[in-house]
Amino acid sequence: RCCTCRSWCACPTGAARAAEADWVDNFEAAKKRAAQEGKDLLIDFTGSDWCSWCQKLKKEVFDEETFKTGAPKFFVLVELDFPCQKQIDPQVKAENVKLKEQFGVQGFPSIFLADAQGRPYARTGYQPGGAAGYLKHLDELRAKKGVRDALLAKAGSAQGVEKAKLLDEALASLEKSGVGASYEGIVDQIIALDAANTAGLKAKYQGRRTLNEVGAAANARDFSGALQKLEAFIQNDAPTGVLKQQAFYMKSMLLKQEGDPAGAIEALQTAHDADPTSPQGIQLGKILEQLKQQAEPPAEGMPK
Repeated sequence: RCCTCRSWCACPTGAARAAEADWVDNFEAAKKRAAQEGKDLLIDFTGSDWCSWCQKLKKEVFDEETFKTGAPKFFVLVELDFPCQKQIDPQVKAENVKLKEQFGVQGFPSIFLADAQGRPYARTGYQPGGAAGYLKHLDELRAKKGVRDALLAKAGSAQGVEKAKLLDEALASLEKSGVGASYEGIVDQIIALDAANTAGLKAKYQGRRTLNEVGAAANARDFSGALQKLEAFIQNDAPTGVLKQQAFYMKSMLLKQEGDPAGAIEALQTAHDADPTSPQGIQLGKILEQLKQQAEPPAEGMPK
């Protein structure tokens, strides 16, 4: 039974759907093909038989002839499906889960553009405007790869801290796309090149890694362990700027989970004050007001 149409119908398997529009469901095979054909990857993380926005994107864009003929000129199309009732190969399913974690996918549809090595350089999702509009959108995103590659090429002829700065600039060009976590090898280079923290890059990237570890512990619901690791980072590394703001915001959320509303408010106030006029600082100010209101005792005569 198909859980979208609610009637007895023929629901194609992931492999069948891939075949009908030349989509590939094997990530390693897709990378090999992209390298052979000189193309990039368009990776669709989808819940094909339950996610309404995934179905809308498929109907309005992927199933249109304009997309079918236009997109493969530049991309090998990869579908990584997380269906409700469709049957897919267990090995494919396990690989899809692994890739979902690797790419940091939080919701569907999530569309990534990546080079033939599988390194993403842009991230998007559903966009209105049909197939023609989506192809134009993809062209704009492909420009991000050009910026990244130019900076990486420039870094290739640099040395020491100057090389670290160029590599950092290359990663910074991708930050708004939310794909930086896929460049751990380059992060290793930056840390090694700025070993004395002359440019502040070693502290920046090691701090980010620590906060990612704290986030992973929190996602595993080990709130005490996450808080302990975070406190050690704040105490030993004395983060500043954006890292300080992020660290104390995470501390606030963890203290709230641990049942310490007063501590959560204090930590959030510190996070806000680290850079109150930045977009994140302004947003933190709004969250801070909400927390304070929630912590206020009810007025006399009002129900508790």
